[in-house]
Amino acid sequence: MSSSHYNLRTVSFLVWTMAVLDEARAICGDLKYYETSNSCYWRRDKAGSFEDVLRVCQEKEGGTLSFIKSKAELDWIKDSLKIGYGSYWIGLKYHYDKEIFVWLDGDHLTKNDFSMWSREDRRNDKEDCVALKGKSTWTPSKCADRHPGICAIPGVDMCRVNNGGCDHTCITNGRLNRTCKCEPGYKPSGTRCLTTCDKKNGGCDQICTNLGDSRNCSCRRGFDMDGVRCHRNAQTKTFGAIMAGLIFGSLLACVLLLCCVWAFREEDSSMKDKSSDESLSQGSKRSVAKSSMAKSSMKHEDHDEFEVDRKAAPAVESPPDQSSPVI
Repeated sequence: MSSSHYNLRTVSFLVWTMAVLDEARAICGDLKYYETSNSCYWRRDKAGSFEDVLRVCQEKEGGTLSFIKSKAELDWIKDSLKIGYGSYWIGLKYHYDKEIFVWLDGDHLTKNDFSMWSREDRRNDKEDCVALKGKSTWTPSKCADRHPGICAIPGVDMCRVNNGGCDHTCITNGRLNRTCKCEPGYKPSGTRCLTTCDKKNGGCDQICTNLGDSRNCSCRRGFDMDGVRCHRNAQTKTFGAIMAGLIFGSLLACVLLLCCVWAFREEDSSMKDKSSDESLSQGSKRSVAKSSMAKSSMKHEDHDEFEVDRKAAPAVESPPDQSSPVI
């Protein structure tokens, strides 16, 4: 392979490394990031016992008192956290059952490991916890003594702090690697989840248009855009008022027309009822007159028949009166 190919690979690796470190620093946020140990550090200034300060460090997910396992790390902590000449708790404690100092991550401190003891006597029965004193020395101290502390999040999980910088879901792929995943309806773009029109119309009030890496909100004719909201413009409001007036006038005219039709129908019905009553009355009178005439005609006919019969019948002599005397 040519030297230019190697140079290209070297440059690509350096660019990738810088990008990873930038992401790690971003994950630490306001905390100080140390690349060598891949850890985030911060200083706890309020004094407390060893256990009290440890609990405060643990309030951040994965936090604990710091592990200082190299001179380079110690120098970096002093410079980055601006450690003064006081005493600061670190994550080292004596275990009587093992008769050895043990870091809080479980590693034993052996004679061959890095250490910065301030004196040969590293422990006595009343000094079980260790503090960093005077910027560069370790001093055994009573665990109940009150000191500030140096906290750390060792071996940073990219998803542990600030959700890996992801908008939605962070998936750990390694110590310094992670993948950001978006919920349905959102478009991934690095660590961001961009809103699209597939999720609740993109948050737009009316019209949503998907673009390359985002979406655009717009309004229908007669509306003005205000962020993602749409408001009627003055022309539309005037037109709407005119239309509302026309509609109201039309409805009022319809109501009046219906009232007139109803009144006309009521009057027509009343006239028909009156005419019907008059017709019935005249018919009744005619019936009575016809009935009277018929009865009168029948009486005349009976009388005429009686006269005819009377005239046609022979005369009948009356018997002599028995009471008159015979001569």
